[in-house]
Amino acid sequence: MLGMAGTIFLIDKYKTMNIKKINPDEKNDIHYYKISGAAKHIGVHKSLKKLTYRELFFIAKVSENANIEIFKLNNYVPENSEVVVPYKNYKLKWIYFENINQLSKLGISKKILISLLKHRREKIKTSWANIEKISGIGEKTLEKLKNFLELN
Repeated sequence: MLGMAGTIFLIDKYKTMNIKKINPDEKNDIHYYKISGAAKHIGVHKSLKKLTYRELFFIAKVSENANIEIFKLNNYVPENSEVVVPYKNYKLKWIYFENINQLSKLGISKKILISLLKHRREKIKTSWANIEKISGIGEKTLEKLKNFLELN
């Protein structure tokens, strides 16, 4: 009985010695990355370490028809910015825009896409200036649309 108690004491002592002490100076920051466009997993991704474009694209499962040539894959992704992965040689002509699902992979809110589709149904021809006037469309959304939509 005494031997068994001694063994349990040693096991308990071993467990407490191997517990990592938490250092309050050590930062465990969570990095947030937002990705949209030609990727399977669009949206916000969290990481405990800073990610390069290559690592982020691997996590987001960038599609085969993505144009990643514009990115320096070994550079770190800037914090608090959105990465828009453009499609390679794929543009949707304005006159063929008939359904919000055609633009859903761009990471634009459904409300904005509905407003854009309403604008499309009202005007067969438009300009980027007219699109920019639509409520909710700002600089970033306009940039996404310019990479994907062809107005002429």
